[in-house]
Amino acid sequence: MNKFSSFFLACLMACTVTAAEQEIDLTQFGTGWGEVTVNGGDMNFTDVSDWNAGAQYWLESADWSAYDSLVIELQQAADVQVVLKAEYNAGGETEVTLEPGMTRAAAALASAKNDVQKIYVLVPSTAHIYIARIILNTRVGGGSEDDPSQETLPALTFGTPNAGWEYSFDAATHAITFQGEWKACGWNLGGMDVSAYDELYLQFESITAGTYVYIDGAEMGNAQEGTEIIIPIDGISSVNELLIKTNSACTLVLIDAYFRQRDPSAPIPARGLNFSDLSDWGGVQFNGGQCTFSTGGNDQGAQWWFNDLQDWSSYDSLVVELSEAPAVELDFTIAYENAEESDWTRQSLAAGGVRMAIPLDAAHKDAVRKVYFRVSDAAVVSLSRVYLVARTPDVTTAVGDLSSEQIQRVGADVFTAAQPICVYTADGRMVARGTRIDMSGRASGVYVLRCGNETVKVMH
Repeated sequence: MNKFSSFFLACLMACTVTAAEQEIDLTQFGTGWGEVTVNGGDMNFTDVSDWNAGAQYWLESADWSAYDSLVIELQQAADVQVVLKAEYNAGGETEVTLEPGMTRAAAALASAKNDVQKIYVLVPSTAHIYIARIILNTRVGGGSEDDPSQETLPALTFGTPNAGWEYSFDAATHAITFQGEWKACGWNLGGMDVSAYDELYLQFESITAGTYVYIDGAEMGNAQEGTEIIIPIDGISSVNELLIKTNSACTLVLIDAYFRQRDPSAPIPARGLNFSDLSDWGGVQFNGGQCTFSTGGNDQGAQWWFNDLQDWSSYDSLVVELSEAPAVELDFTIAYENAEESDWTRQSLAAGGVRMAIPLDAAHKDAVRKVYFRVSDAAVVSLSRVYLVARTPDVTTAVGDLSSEQIQRVGADVFTAAQPICVYTADGRMVARGTRIDMSGRASGVYVLRCGNETVKVMH
């Protein structure tokens, strides 16, 4: 195809642009190689084995920089995998995979999307497929225009995992089976641009094991129970790899996943530190959160050392909770990269205490190098949780009678709403979600209830 034809086609394609998407002209697909007959979206692959035939659209140099996703939709599901690939002149590719039985899939475009060379369709064996549409979408996952605030990650919702180890994935149910402790399942997102978003939201049917989320090798958040993990991504402009790990064999059913802008009325979610990342000096013994100090004092210590500086600017405090009260004093230190040692944050928990909140230094909390702790004498320290929290935002306080237009109190401890209610503890942990919430079995205290754009605080 000559440059004039390429320019003409680029103009023709540009004429179909809408605010959210651009449709690819299927009539431009022709036989790329192998035994395939192409008539627009009607592609008949005959005598094919081991991916040895393809239908191709040569673009030469198309600029797709205005879009985020490549989406393929079939008129009817195929009995084989269907793969759509886009190749870039700078190298690399975007792959969209439809598993058998699926009719729609999407994948994020790579950073080289301003210079696309070609797109082509492949199948592994003989098949007759009917493509309804191939589109470019401004949403990260080619999501619905009805709710632009919730951008669906295509590889999580529509695609097959392509990173991790010792797991299986059911494309029809989005069930991920982890085949042992610390196995991982994830996706290579190819440098996905997430600069417009504040947090990553993952919703599961039920979290039945310790579940940890890593972005480009760094643990970003975790949950031990519940249904959701919400991860602030402040300062992250792109994502190459997203991994989910569990601390034991289990099956997690993923309901929803997307990058989104933070609801300013919602508490910033707590972010936990992982006990498996603890290291020591002086011979401290670890068993999960149980830390055995044989001598204490300066000769022994336990620490979280961060090879990559941690930006904790979204948080105000590091909270330490113990399952048992130690008989000795526990000293915590937060070390900042660009601060004198005299400016590091230090706080002690007296013998017999089980919880303390350590305020972060506002001037230095964007560059945390390590957190370490020591004891005054030989002791066993049983950590329950160590996590970051932000202050609970200003909300309507309702003690006894509930002041809310969307949330209704239908019993002493039961609340209902037309939309799902998200229930948070005062430190920002989500503990329940649904259109009917029964608080009768929960610990006494202050809870934040969020429904739609309304947030209220209740004393239980």
